This record gives sequence, structure tokens and C-alpha cells, in this order.
Amino acid sequence: MPNDVARRLDIPLSRWTASHTNRSLTDKFIDLGVALECLYLQGNTSELQSGLARRVAWHLESDPSEQQRLMKGIKNVYDLRSGAAHSGVIRQKKGRDPEAVLALAQDCCRRGITKIINDGGFPDWDNLATGGRG
Repeated sequence: MPNDVARRLDIPLSRWTASHTNRSLTDKFIDLGVALECLYLQGNTSELQSGLARRVAWHLESDPSEQQRLMKGIKNVYDLRSGAAHSGVIRQKKGRDPEAVLALAQDCCRRGITKIINDGGFPDWDNLATGGRG
């Protein structure tokens, strides 16, 4: 694996690990939000929630219905993370289980890290967005 890819995985790996070891649910969401942003946004903050959800779905799923399901789930992750980061609390919404959202985020983060390692680098997001495999 190229050194620049390994270096760019340092933060996602450490934050994903912390999401499993921190006691606070709030800190877990903050850690996962940072990990996913480092994996999928790499400094591009203009897209944030929608862009993050879209990139995760494109990267991890090929079936359009699974992409839609994953996009909705990642939007919930980002919403909970944002609340945690900006207010210090997890905002509850009817029908949304923070523990289930946390498990989805941890799984997506693990899958994304594994895929980037197996592929030998980060995808070409423009290619991926237009139907290529990145």
C-alpha cells in the first residue's frame, strides 16, 4: 500500500477503534463522524451530510435499493454525530435507535477501510459517481 494511503487511514482507523472503546455514546458518534469524513470527504466540507451518505452508498453498495437504504442510514449517522458534536447530546427521534445507527456506522467504517486497503487506494469519486467502479 502506498505511504500516502496508509497515512490517510491513520485517523479513520484510530477514530473507528475509539468508537468501540469509548464509554460515551456521544463520543462514539463524534469518533465515527470524524472517521467517515476522513474516509469519504477528505477536506471537502461543502457536501457534508448528503455527500457523505452518497459516497458511502456508492463505495459500499452496487444495488440502487441498497444504496438508498445506506444513504438514509448514513444521514442518520451524520445527524446524530452533528448533534453530539455541536450540543454534546444525542438527539432522540421517534423510530431511530441510536445503538442501531451506531452499529451501522461502525460497520460502514470497517467496510470502507477494508475496501480501500484491498483496492490499494481511495476511489476516484467522479468516476464512481458516474457509474464507474471508482
